[in-house]
Amino acid sequence: PSAVLFATDVASRGLDFPNVDWVVQADAPEDMDMYIHRVGRTARYNAGGRSLLLLLPSEQVEFERLLKKSKIPIDKLSINPTKTVLVTSKASSIVASSPQINALAKKAFQSYVRGVHLMPNKEMFVVSELNLDEYATSLGLASTPKMKFLKEVKTREELRTKKNVNHKLQKLKEQIKAERLQRRLERLGKKAEDEPKKEKGNEKEDEEDSDDEDTHGGFLVVKKKHGDTETTLEEEEIHLHSPSKSQLPKRIRIEGSSAGENKRITFDDDGNEERTTIDELRKRADITNGSSDSDENVTKTTTTEENNAQDDLAGANEEYLRQ
Repeated sequence: PSAVLFATDVASRGLDFPNVDWVVQADAPEDMDMYIHRVGRTARYNAGGRSLLLLLPSEQVEFERLLKKSKIPIDKLSINPTKTVLVTSKASSIVASSPQINALAKKAFQSYVRGVHLMPNKEMFVVSELNLDEYATSLGLASTPKMKFLKEVKTREELRTKKNVNHKLQKLKEQIKAERLQRRLERLGKKAEDEPKKEKGNEKEDEEDSDDEDTHGGFLVVKKKHGDTETTLEEEEIHLHSPSKSQLPKRIRIEGSSAGENKRITFDDDGNEERTTIDELRKRADITNGSSDSDENVTKTTTTEENNAQDDLAGANEEYLRQ
């Protein structure tokens, strides 16, 4: 009969399991001592045995270096893709059907990621190099669980840049920043000192203005500012009832044209401009007046002729009656 035993590193020491043919390490060991203890569960005494170690691409380079340093020979094997079987769909259906199994899958995810993060060899165990989304789907989880410490985890490139920082250059930059900050503070301090002086000067000016008002008998004095200097004009008494300069009547100046003729601009029905002088308008007015006078004369002559004809008829009637 054959059997499979799933165990952690607790079973790598102090336990003797007879007739162990294969030791499969699903995760990289912490160090070389742990690797030797794991493999030692097989090939006990005079018996033979085999061991298989599964590594991530981020763990391979560092662990091969440790094996060569310990002079342990290994053979690299590749997986035949035609023999692989995906179990993620079946695992996800099982995890989704049971809330208890779902909670256990989340705990397994969190404990594995936390264990990798706490490993002492940071060159081989890097949390940022893990594909957490694929690992969560392999456990049958619908989404990747969130962990607070992952926000503070830095990638390998960030660690390298932090390690390769030029400390002398950084100190020089900090010193320059401190000097600039000191200069700004000194400028702000000078401004703060100048402000009360300006306020005192303004108070003195207000007092002088009040004194001037008292001396001038309550009348206002007009002042003008040109830039920073003040120049006082002649003292002028301002009367409330008298009109100011803006209220005085303005004179309108009309300039004649160079030709000496006044023109009036009119527009026809099409919107075209028609320019006519005042003399032309006067001639048109005279013509219209002449036509009206002739019409009046005609009407007067017609009325006199009609009156004469009526008088002739009346005289003829009187002579006929006499006869």
